[in-house]
Amino acid sequence: MLIITAFLFCYLKFINPQFLNGIKEARMASERTLDWEVVKTNPMHAEKTWEEYLEQADESAAIISSVSINLSIYFLGMFLMSVMYSILVPLFYKKIILRL
Repeated sequence: MLIITAFLFCYLKFINPQFLNGIKEARMASERTLDWEVVKTNPMHAEKTWEEYLEQADESAAIISSVSINLSIYFLGMFLMSVMYSILVPLFYKKIILRL
């Protein structure tokens, strides 16, 4: 798990740093295509201008496309999978294999 996380860090930080930037740009392109009149109906964005909305969307996309957030999500996912497998494998052996 640590080896995979270290490889992902090296990949996202040094080998292909444009990977997360591409995700950020795709998200911002989809935000720019939204109809402002429809977005403004949301009470959260009712008092904002289009520029303020785009600035907030850009900050949000920057957070989501950061290397540390992505590595944390990957690491958490692998940790939860390892916990699930460490519970399921002994149960499988106890219920299925040891009965044979």
